[in-house]
Amino acid sequence: MHSRDDRRVPLRYGEELAALISDARLVALASNNHLLTETEPAWKVFCDEVEAFLAG
Repeated sequence: MHSRDDRRVPLRYGEELAALISDARLVALASNNHLLTETEPAWKVFCDEVEAFLAG
């Protein structure tokens, strides 16, 4: 997962990393923060994606 408008690390770096990992899927989050906060709408997407990943 990577914030679309991350101010510290551009999305392209997340895309490059995901391309190097077999079967990886990049989830671009609607945020400009490097670290999400619970007050952002992207927080729920982040949590849902983590739960889905852990559930396998």
